[in-house]
Amino acid sequence: MTDIRTEAITDAAAWRAETLVPDGSRFHLDAACRDELIRAAGELRANRLPVDALRPGHLDLSACDAVMARIRRELF
Repeated sequence: MTDIRTEAITDAAAWRAETLVPDGSRFHLDAACRDELIRAAGELRANRLPVDALRPGHLDLSACDAVMARIRRELF
């Protein structure tokens, strides 16, 4: 069984209401990224693979690269 953390997280990884920017927890995907995710979901539905068989690069998500880079920068 997995142990559940019971101590408080106090470093920068802790997200608390008083430290969040209003509406700062939302990220918007552009139309190209949304379309790409819909296509990827369709491919996954059509080709039912076990999740552990999926690897980075199996699906083309290049339209989402810039969006994810921005999100990564904002989160870290």
